[in-house]
Amino acid sequence: MGNHPSNDSKRLFDEAEKAYCKAQYKLAQLNCEKALEIRRLEQPDSLGVAHTLVLLGNMHWRKGDMDTSLTKFKEALDIKQRLAPDSCTLAETLQDIGCIFCERGEYEKSLYLLEGALAIQEKKVPGSLPVANVCHILASALKKVGRPKEAVHRYVQSLKIKEKLAPRSASIVRTYISLSPMCAPERRFELLKKARSIAEQLDPPQPEVMVELFVILGGAYHVTGEQDKALENMQKALDLAQSIAPDSLIAAERIYQLIATCLEEDGHGQLEVARAARSNVIRIRQLKAPTQLEAARAARSNGIRIRQLK
Repeated sequence: MGNHPSNDSKRLFDEAEKAYCKAQYKLAQLNCEKALEIRRLEQPDSLGVAHTLVLLGNMHWRKGDMDTSLTKFKEALDIKQRLAPDSCTLAETLQDIGCIFCERGEYEKSLYLLEGALAIQEKKVPGSLPVANVCHILASALKKVGRPKEAVHRYVQSLKIKEKLAPRSASIVRTYISLSPMCAPERRFELLKKARSIAEQLDPPQPEVMVELFVILGGAYHVTGEQDKALENMQKALDLAQSIAPDSLIAAERIYQLIATCLEEDGHGQLEVARAARSNVIRIRQLKAPTQLEAARAARSNGIRIRQLK
C-alpha cells in the first residue's frame, strides 16, 4: 500500500468534516465510517486511521454516547503514541479523553491526561490557542476536585492568551463564564457583562453559548438574592435550550438544577415546581439520547408554571 490515504478515503473524510461543521451529523457519520473502513484496509496502522477515529469519536460524543467516543479516542491514542509521540496531535487526543473523564466525574484520570496534554502544547506551541484551550479544561477539572486557586490560575492563563489571540470568540466567552462564579460579585458581573457583549455579536450566532451565559447569569443573581432576575435568566436559557436540541441537553439539566435550587430556597409555595425540576434532571440523565429531548420538551410546562408563580 502507498504511504498516503487513497483519493476515495480522503474525499469521504473531507466530506465528513464539512457535513459535521454544517451540523449534518448523520451524513457526517456515514461518510466518516466509510472513510475509516477504507483506511483500515489500506493502512490499518496510520495517522490517517487515527484522525478518522478522532472525528468519529467526536460525533459519538456529540450524541451523548461517551462510551463509544472513549473507545474511538483510545484507539486513536494508541496509534498516535507509536507514530507521533510528543506531538500536538497526540496532545489533542489526550485532551479529548481528559474531557470525557471529566464529564464522567473521573477527575484524577482527567487531570493526569490534561496535564500531559498541556505539557506537550506548552513545549511545542507556547502561548497559543491550543495551550489556552487545555488550560480552560484543566481549570474546570481542578475546580471540581476542590482546588480553586489552581483553577483560577489556569482560567486566567487561558484568558490572557485568548484576549490577545481570540478576543471576540465563543471560546473567550466560555472562559469568562467559567471564571465568573469563582470571583466576588462585582467582578463576576463584570466578566459576565463582557461575555454577553461578545456573545451577542458572534457571527454566526452560537445559541449554545447564550444558553450557558443565561444559566450562569441566573445563578449569579440567585447568589445576590435577586430571585426575579435569576428566574428571568433561567427562563431565557430554558426557552433557548428547547429550540436548539439535541445539544441543549446538558444545558437543560443544569438549568433545571438551578431552577430547583432557587425555588427550594425562595419559598412562596414553589416547592412543587422545584421538585418537578429535580425530577426532570433525573429523567434527562436516565433516558438515552433519542428520548432525552422528548423528556426535556415534556418538562417545558414547568418553565411556564415558574412564570405564573413569579
